[in-house]
Amino acid sequence: MSFEDFLLLHSEKSSKLSVFTDTEFLEDNRDAPVTNLQIEEIEKEYNVVFPTNYKEFCKKFGGGYFGYTMVYSLDRTGEWFIFDKLDEIVSYGYSLSAKFLPFSDDQTGGIYCFVREGVVIKDELVFIDEVEDIEEMPSSNFIECLLQRAYM
Repeated sequence: MSFEDFLLLHSEKSSKLSVFTDTEFLEDNRDAPVTNLQIEEIEKEYNVVFPTNYKEFCKKFGGGYFGYTMVYSLDRTGEWFIFDKLDEIVSYGYSLSAKFLPFSDDQTGGIYCFVREGVVIKDELVFIDEVEDIEEMPSSNFIECLLQRAYM
């Protein structure tokens, strides 16, 4: 599914859910959207290339709470910055390998991660639970994961 298709579905679904219409909550619990230049700087600094749909999401919505889920952001000054969240998760005792980069959590100890191959962050996902069992999500990508979790 393209990001444009996702935006159409989001427009249709989000207007029916208060978690998308409570502007005070959203302002307090979201990081700012980012620009192409900010993304390029982060990719260069951390030697990664993010999936296109994730970059588009961060440019449009920023990060933080998104419906009934949360998405880590590319706003380096924000509360939800993806690499700060990675450090936080590791500090909790997770032994994430260099093969995974978390982009969300389930608020009960599980984390959703992109699969990393060298510098490329692939639009392939795994779920790592609180005891670090890894569950592959072969039919899922970033957009499909959002569709499943944000609009419950």
